[in-house]
Amino acid sequence: MSDIVGILKFLIIISIFDCFYGFEIRQPNNEVKNLRYGDILLTEAQIERIKMTENPLNKVRSHFRREAMTMRWNDAVVPYTISPKFGLMEKMLIQKAMKQIQEVSCFKFKPRNYETDYLKISKLDGCYSYVGKIGGGQELSLANGCLHDYIIIHEFLHAIGFEHEHQRYDRDNYIEVVYHNIEPSQYHNFDKVNIHEITTFNYKYDLKSIMHYDETAFGRVNGMTRQKLVTMVPRDKSIKLNDNLELSTWDIEKLNIAGNCKSENNNNGGNNVIESGGGEIPSVVVVDCLDLSPFCHLYLKQGLCINPIYVQLTTSLCPKTCFNCMTPV
Repeated sequence: MSDIVGILKFLIIISIFDCFYGFEIRQPNNEVKNLRYGDILLTEAQIERIKMTENPLNKVRSHFRREAMTMRWNDAVVPYTISPKFGLMEKMLIQKAMKQIQEVSCFKFKPRNYETDYLKISKLDGCYSYVGKIGGGQELSLANGCLHDYIIIHEFLHAIGFEHEHQRYDRDNYIEVVYHNIEPSQYHNFDKVNIHEITTFNYKYDLKSIMHYDETAFGRVNGMTRQKLVTMVPRDKSIKLNDNLELSTWDIEKLNIAGNCKSENNNNGGNNVIESGGGEIPSVVVVDCLDLSPFCHLYLKQGLCINPIYVQLTTSLCPKTCFNCMTPV
């Protein structure tokens, strides 16, 4: 009997790490339709616009991907349904994550009555969500390996309109992406989102955000040590990019902006703020930041500043045009 229990525990652990390992979210089923960047669902129109930029000969569309914050949840209320496939304890975990968001913002999750737009919280084949409200009943999947506070909150923040932090257009000012350590099939997870396509809420880069993956996300495995290789290195060497298992202070403040919350919900130093240990790396604009190529504006227009194949070259040649003019102090 004890042997059977031990085997079951092992299988449960393996299933968890299949979906979520070292704060990266990847899917065991690679055939989920319109799934991108590990855990983001896209509409058909968004998929078509992405294809426009994946060919470096095509011009970048200023709003090619998704309009996450143009369709907000009305009055910061998110109606939802929960699949009966979830057990009682699983439902309690989901509701606990909802409560954590509600306690630090004006967002409210409420069981759906007759609302047209709502979250369909399902137990499908991975951890994933659309970004922002897309209209109608939109899937948010939480499979067995996804049922942890920080993963559930991560997916809820996607549904509210948050992008991955490490895909921000200015991320190269704060982290170095080590491309040769990334699994070749996972390069797309480090695509940068153009400055015109992402809502940063006018906040600087947040290494402590629950939307930021850890330093070995999507890394290849070292053949000798069997450990994952580092794929993201903070430019401030005093900072280690660990798993972010809580909402950062800036996550909370941005939540309140996203919900148009009144001042009493902006938890500036209040008891509900979950301290993150500092969310930003101080930075300064390099005074002599100049482009070295006369073709930089063309590189930007053709999407080469954010194309992972060309990004190291273009940000070196065109630091000003490709948003690479800031350096940590």
